[in-house]
Amino acid sequence: MAGWPRALVTVATVVAIGGCTTTGAPESSMPATNPSASESAEPSAPASTAPGGPFIIEDAGLESIMPAGTYTSRLFDPALTLELGDGWFRRDPNGERALNLRRGPDGEDDLTFISGMDFLQCGTGPIVDDPDAQTIVDAIAASDMLDVDEIGDVPVGDRTGLGVRLAGGGEPVSEDDFGRSNEFGCIISIGDEAFPADSLWVMAMPDSAMQLVFVDVDGTTVAIRGRASVDRDAMAELMLEVLESVALG
Repeated sequence: MAGWPRALVTVATVVAIGGCTTTGAPESSMPATNPSASESAEPSAPASTAPGGPFIIEDAGLESIMPAGTYTSRLFDPALTLELGDGWFRRDPNGERALNLRRGPDGEDDLTFISGMDFLQCGTGPIVDDPDAQTIVDAIAASDMLDVDEIGDVPVGDRTGLGVRLAGGGEPVSEDDFGRSNEFGCIISIGDEAFPADSLWVMAMPDSAMQLVFVDVDGTTVAIRGRASVDRDAMAELMLEVLESVALG
């Protein structure tokens, strides 16, 4: 993957929850799609499961710096463990299906794990149920509305994911056309119904400068998204370093 540092992999995608969208730098939260699994309390600092054990991501207080070390999630499914260097913090509640980490002075860069791709829509084609990693990447690569920079294998711990990087630079979808955004690119929906029904949406549009890695884990497809407001290459390098340490499942 010549275009990504070392091997591969902001997402200036659109992520929407319940019909509210955000673009560019992340600002809104990404709660679990299963409200019963979301967090109820936020201690002010991370705590380890045992002396010398990994930090629990959900025990890191919101807006609190997370010290460098090994982290695991008690909510995300499949099980997730990863190594983080300095500079990360949490802003958003996490859950079974979405886990978001931030960095930068304003939290403008982030790394997000999303579990279980329920629906895929690209252009005017049919809705694809439960797409796997290869199906999603092939559909994005085949879209003549998206400018694909790079596609290739990406190490995700001892697994291999499929990475895709989009150049962006196209025209954004207008507010009037939002309800048919799938006609302009690709949309992944995480929830009971596909876009435009209320759910978690990951939208790759012509203006999206996007880095994604998809990996199949025991029948569940996990999307790993890196996003940067300014230095995409630096965030891509950092994302690769984190992914090399990831254990899923």
